[in-house]
Amino acid sequence: MLGLVSGATIVIYGVAQLADTRFPRWLGLLGLAGGVLTFVGGIALAYSRFSATAMIVNMPAGILTMSWMLALGIHVWIRPVFLLALPGQAPPSGSAWAPTIGGLATEIGRRRAAVASGRSEIPVVGREGAVDFIMMLTRNDRTVADADELVDPVIGWGVKHIGFKDIGVPTAVMRSVVRKVRAARAISYLEVVSTAPEAVTRSLEAGRDLGVDRILGGTDIAAAKGILNDLTGYYPFPGLPVGHPTRLGGSPALVADHCRAARAAGCGGVDLLAYRATDADPLDLVRAAHGALSGGRLIVAGSVNSRERIHALAAAGADAFTIGSAAFDGSFSPSKGALRSQIRDILEACETAPKIIA
Repeated sequence: MLGLVSGATIVIYGVAQLADTRFPRWLGLLGLAGGVLTFVGGIALAYSRFSATAMIVNMPAGILTMSWMLALGIHVWIRPVFLLALPGQAPPSGSAWAPTIGGLATEIGRRRAAVASGRSEIPVVGREGAVDFIMMLTRNDRTVADADELVDPVIGWGVKHIGFKDIGVPTAVMRSVVRKVRAARAISYLEVVSTAPEAVTRSLEAGRDLGVDRILGGTDIAAAKGILNDLTGYYPFPGLPVGHPTRLGGSPALVADHCRAARAAGCGGVDLLAYRATDADPLDLVRAAHGALSGGRLIVAGSVNSRERIHALAAAGADAFTIGSAAFDGSFSPSKGALRSQIRDILEACETAPKIIA
């Protein structure tokens, strides 16, 4: 009976780990194999006691189960809670990491140093400020080739909103990004690049198939409704976006009308290209959108490249903004070269931004 219950329990754990993207697939398979053999071994013991047949089944079952328990213990110890390492360090990739004596010794040394220096083992993810920072893993309107390798360190540095675009990388990389963002309990975004109807439709379908939390861009709300069904995670462009890189035409009154229409259709908010405006002052557009959204979220995208602009957006009523190229190119903080330093300064600007006065 013990073998049957133990085997069934381990099988359930193995299946759960296969379904949970925070765990590497091999770990779930190892648990599943150990659980099945343990269950079969329990049946063999019930019918033939400690026969040679029962031992042939139960000995490898025990080895697999103990190996699974050991690997699971090491894995969750190295990547606790959100499976993040110390701030500024990239944790091992879930699917590629394998425990080694050298790696374990390195981890022990790292943790001792962390305790001695008083650093927290788990970073505070998503420090709240007056406005949220959406880190776009993009440069020049294309997702960077190593986007999936950047997710863990960026989240470890304090970012809880991660976005990308559906051009620049294959679908497998985009799926990996979404999987890692979800595993860290952060929020994923896909931003539509093109303004052409056919391309926008493909982007909306890609976002739906990838399972991203929020899709930004596009203007055809009816088409988005047909593809997404639920529009609470959809943030269309208000105004008149044209070209590539996209410029934004339209007056504050037109932007306000589009915001009201988006909310009436059930959209979660809008994605405003304020600093790409050609017909109005960017902050006038932000104020108009904020006043018309009636509880919806106002995200500002494009050319947000300084502390002053972040503070101005927060004061005008923006809820969030996106930055990609300015962080990767180092233009947000020109005197600093590391991506971590750029992100740290952006987060600090969020924390010190004024409350809404619009």
